[in-house]
Amino acid sequence: MRRSSSKLITRARSLRNVSKVPFKFKFDFLIEIVDKLAAQGDIVVVWERSNNKIHSTKPVRIDKKTRKANFNNEQIAADLTLFKSQPSERRFQEKVVKLAVKQNNADGKTLGKIHLNLADYAEIPSGSKRISAELTNGAILIATVQCQFTSMGKAIQNKTNKSETSDGSQEDELEDDVDSEANSVSADEAPATFLKNKLKIARAGSKKLIGRSATKNKGDEENSMDAANGVDNPSMEKLRKENQRLRKQLEDAERNGHTSLDPKQADVTKLLRNEVRELRSALAREPIYSDVVKELKEAKMALAMLHLEKEEVVLELMKYQRGEHTPRKCT
Repeated sequence: MRRSSSKLITRARSLRNVSKVPFKFKFDFLIEIVDKLAAQGDIVVVWERSNNKIHSTKPVRIDKKTRKANFNNEQIAADLTLFKSQPSERRFQEKVVKLAVKQNNADGKTLGKIHLNLADYAEIPSGSKRISAELTNGAILIATVQCQFTSMGKAIQNKTNKSETSDGSQEDELEDDVDSEANSVSADEAPATFLKNKLKIARAGSKKLIGRSATKNKGDEENSMDAANGVDNPSMEKLRKENQRLRKQLEDAERNGHTSLDPKQADVTKLLRNEVRELRSALAREPIYSDVVKELKEAKMALAMLHLEKEEVVLELMKYQRGEHTPRKCT
């Protein structure tokens, strides 16, 4: 039951991406430390995906004294597809994935988890961000999210039943690429969530059918008007083909506009991207050391107060030696 509902949700999500442009990325999670752990023993960090796909680190033992598990930049890598409605859009559409910290035993109990939107970390041609995130159990996960753009595909077209049976490779690829939101839903709330999604999909499908029928009727009406006005069909067909050719050239130019840049301008753009990446990395590291800077300032202030007290004691001692200081009388 759960597997069949997961397949239905996966197909629904693939329909949600119809007419959108896919961008393929390689994402790497470099796991550094998991801190503030209450459990004991060995743990692993797991990236759970649909179709029972699991990417996991090697087991690491929790230090009893520090309550930390040091993974030393253990890598979890996977290919993922993000979408845009138009290639010229600056931001990718939401793509949520789940990272979970689990015990490395027969039970594999989940100690904590977090959901990340990879659209916040996707950059072309590449990007890197350091994160310090709190899990559901209060533990802190410190990691680096890296991405590398690999390719851009064509906009996904809606398939008929016939085309689905003849060519299912693209659909299978999208199913493999869907995140594990369905698997992360509990058993109690899974039916309700599924029914809500199904209702939304049905409404969206009805709107698309209405739009298509309206477009078709409009085209039939234009053809009937052309025939009534005595327009030469061969000449109209020629104009339509020319119009389609120009539109295709325009779309290709928009998609491949980044390849037509001047070499010098491309080098300058690459240097600017590298500088921006370095600045982002520095800004991402800065919050980690803010506590250390605060402690240093407090220690410096305490040393200044001690130095002032020392000077006052020396001054009192000098006055006492010169006879200028008279001890206070006790009452």
